[in-house]
Amino acid sequence: RQAPEIQILGKLRVGHPANITCATFRSCSWQPPKFTWKAFSKNLNFHLWLNGSQVYSSVLDFLPSVADHNRNLTCKVTYRNGSSSVSKEKTVQLDVNFPPQTPVISVARLRPNENLRNFTKASRIMIEKGDSIVLRCKVKGNPLPNVTWVKGSQILGTPLQPSNALNLSDMKEEDAGEYQCQAANTEGSAEASFEVSMAPEDKNNCLLSMVTGALFMLAVVILITGVILVSKRCLRKRKTVTNSETEPKDSALALGKTSPNLKNPSTLDLAVWQMDRISLKPESAEESAGRNPRDPEELYYATLTFNAPNPIPDATSKEIQTDYAEIRRYNSQGQQDMKI
Repeated sequence: RQAPEIQILGKLRVGHPANITCATFRSCSWQPPKFTWKAFSKNLNFHLWLNGSQVYSSVLDFLPSVADHNRNLTCKVTYRNGSSSVSKEKTVQLDVNFPPQTPVISVARLRPNENLRNFTKASRIMIEKGDSIVLRCKVKGNPLPNVTWVKGSQILGTPLQPSNALNLSDMKEEDAGEYQCQAANTEGSAEASFEVSMAPEDKNNCLLSMVTGALFMLAVVILITGVILVSKRCLRKRKTVTNSETEPKDSALALGKTSPNLKNPSTLDLAVWQMDRISLKPESAEESAGRNPRDPEELYYATLTFNAPNPIPDATSKEIQTDYAEIRRYNSQGQQDMKI
């Protein structure tokens, strides 16, 4: 008695019905053998065939699934001879073709001054500038799917099995985005996406930049204000110096017009000074009221009489000689107005 033979016609594919045959030669006993299929929890539909008078076979009607791939299938034949029996069996591993299943993406991140960190159940990751990451795409399919990494419309490459890893070093802002793992074989295709985003700059660095900028602007404002104040002060000092230089001249001029030479006044100086005072004397209210506006302005005349000059005194003489002068002013009618 020999072990049975299992025959699979064609290729097993998910969703496609298939027939599996288990056959054995007829024994010397007149009783037919008993066939048993093992490895399935569900009931199997099979029937016994007798090929002429030499071969018995059992045909299994089978609808493969993904779970049946690599499953062990056993056909057991029991030969009976009266009260005794002998069993023989044969086991095969099923090879079922199926399209790629949904890929599972994992990522490992390496950051400067940090240990490698793995993320197995994540659909996205946030990185910083300078990070390095490794994207791995795990996908099931038979035959073994070909994996391609794609970012947008750019094909990044076809990595080697079995890790299907994509290495990205020294990440930059342009490296952020959606990465797709695309898997395909003769039975179909599948894909999965993974989002890589760039973390914003450190808040402490941003705050430091803001404070630095504010201090810089404040320093500029203080500098401009100081320059303006210094300029105004210099202009004020220059104006003060200019006024100080012109005041003595103006004072001297005013003094010359309003008063005689105080150091050594002569008779002529006194007379001129008195005439200026008279001519500049304002008109009183009574005189202004009694005068007709149409009358011509009155003209005043003054007579200056000098006494005979005294001879130059002797230097040894102690007496002081005094000169006298008299000024008389007359109006237009010839009347004497006042006497000085």
